[in-house]
Amino acid sequence: MSTQEKTSRKLSRREFLRISALGAGGALLASCAPQVVKETVVVEKVVEKPVEKVVKETVIVEGTPQVVEKVITAEPVPAEPVTVTAMCWGGASRKDADIVGFYKAHPELKGKINLVFVSPGAHDAEVNQALRLSFASGYGAPDFFEANYASIPEFAKAGQLLDLEEKIGPWLGDLTEGAKKLMLFQGKYVCLPTQPKPKVWLYRKDLFENAGIDPAGVKTFEDYLEAGQKFIDANPGHYFYNLGAQPIHYRYSQWMSHDEICMANEDGTFNIVSDERFGQMYDEFKQMYHADCCFQVADFGSDWQPGFEDESICGWIVGSWGINHVNAMAPEQGGLWTFTLSPEHTRYGSDAGGGVYAIPKIAPHPEEAWQVMEAVTLDTKGAVLRWQYKAGLFPPTKVAAAEVVKIAESGERPEGMDDDAWKRFAPNYYGKDYVARYFECLDTLHVGCFDPAFQVELAILRNHCEAYIAGKETLQEALANCQADMETQIGNPWEV
Repeated sequence: MSTQEKTSRKLSRREFLRISALGAGGALLASCAPQVVKETVVVEKVVEKPVEKVVKETVIVEGTPQVVEKVITAEPVPAEPVTVTAMCWGGASRKDADIVGFYKAHPELKGKINLVFVSPGAHDAEVNQALRLSFASGYGAPDFFEANYASIPEFAKAGQLLDLEEKIGPWLGDLTEGAKKLMLFQGKYVCLPTQPKPKVWLYRKDLFENAGIDPAGVKTFEDYLEAGQKFIDANPGHYFYNLGAQPIHYRYSQWMSHDEICMANEDGTFNIVSDERFGQMYDEFKQMYHADCCFQVADFGSDWQPGFEDESICGWIVGSWGINHVNAMAPEQGGLWTFTLSPEHTRYGSDAGGGVYAIPKIAPHPEEAWQVMEAVTLDTKGAVLRWQYKAGLFPPTKVAAAEVVKIAESGERPEGMDDDAWKRFAPNYYGKDYVARYFECLDTLHVGCFDPAFQVELAILRNHCEAYIAGKETLQEALANCQADMETQIGNPWEV
């Protein structure tokens, strides 16, 4: 028996004797008193559950004091929501569709997970640099991040990504083949596919028809430039495509992934000089830039979006994500734009493989990060809602993709969609058969050849291509200098 219990019993007996000595008057008072005449709360113990505790009360039962136990339940203190921070490029608002889809698909998580996107820059290169700084310092890592597959080898080779095999395992049977290509690095599942990016050829079908151009007849690079000249002859003031003197980075990965060109072998040997296809790429970019049918503005430059708005730019070979940019930049031109397979000479490949999500090993909340990633990309309801709010981001699962096809081919306006969103809604903007055309393009997807130093190699490759376009280096000088810089600055890219 505890000291506390002994004290409690001794005091209770004294109280009883005192009441008994009061005589008849006291007895009368006691008999008329309420059942509980005094409450002495003694916290005896705290149960394992944080919202319950056991107390003792002294009560009068038939004139006799007794000590009884009582369980008191308190209201639980609401848990603070876990803030899951995700890193993306192009501004945090780009991911509004993911946030809407997440909470609509899982409203029960609204008070438990606070999903926040942050953006360190306009392009994936800025995300890569922010991640490098975070991993080097061990501070400020996001819970998960957006990347193109081309960036994954660098971080996976360094052991900085969480192994997702157990989490992805239950979904493998439902994933499309194109999606599966974007998950593995050296046999390990290190990322979750969010957007395979096959190449597509977006164009103004009314102006192509006016010029008598059938995209299916454009097979070679020479055919492409000839079609461009024919286009501007028939449509003065309009241009066949755009390209800047400093071609944007994804132009290179789109071109190289056609034949899966590798800048370096696993033994560290670089192929820039020996593989004649690099010289071909440099030369084609230079011819395209100087052609009359080129609108000489780089993608995402200050004059680029206005070029779509005022109908200066009327064609664009790009990853399939471009489907969702044209309708946003030129919403009033719905029904005039369409897309098809990239010309035969550069048909296959992708834009850096495609979009993925990955979780750093040092992520503060890896389990909650997976909950979000799974909910917006794999879960059928979340994936369909994500596509609906930003049509074109097709789900990577077969079941969800089938649901998307039904919605698109119905031609119906989704419930709750406002007029502006309906104007840009891909099945409405491009026609409900755009789904079939997208899947035709998806069949041409090749991930490409990406090593752990690809981002550094790409920067060097771009520098010397730009020097060649500007006439500062001959083709032979550009290629030789490019390879020399890679050998000096990188060494063996597989040992980085």
